[in-house]
Amino acid sequence: MAILKQFGILFVLGSVGIVMFTIASIPLVEQQLAKLSPEILEKVPPLWILMLLQGLQYSILLAISILIGIGCAYRVGLCSHFIDRWVFHTAKSPSFVVEMKWSLGVGAAAAIVLLLLDQLMQPVLPEALRAANNTEPSGLNLLTAMFYGGITEEILMRWV
Repeated sequence: MAILKQFGILFVLGSVGIVMFTIASIPLVEQQLAKLSPEILEKVPPLWILMLLQGLQYSILLAISILIGIGCAYRVGLCSHFIDRWVFHTAKSPSFVVEMKWSLGVGAAAAIVLLLLDQLMQPVLPEALRAANNTEPSGLNLLTAMFYGGITEEILMRWV
């Protein structure tokens, strides 16, 4: 039962990012479809089916990753304080505060270094990359980056 509960929590959290990513990618898919010739375009399924298949593909990968991660994590001594607390109702670990401080500190330092590197590298980038990088992000893209990049990708990468 605990495995099912872990899976459910992680899958729901990851699915939010998948839904956001699927919605945010609609304009890009529409652009790609517009480039197709009429003969090829008539063989392509409707947009909603393409988006459904994209979301389904990511959902299957998420489910497989979570199952592998649940099967392996505790065997190699890894744990998640949040999942353990939700599923097993464990007390807050004494190391949690220390780990959280280190995580936030290292994450903030890495973000600063990456932003500085981005600023330093802008002048040497080819013009095409600079033009692509100067687009103003929309609210939907920012939310998608937070949910998909911040939650779904973390589950995909850290639970496998």
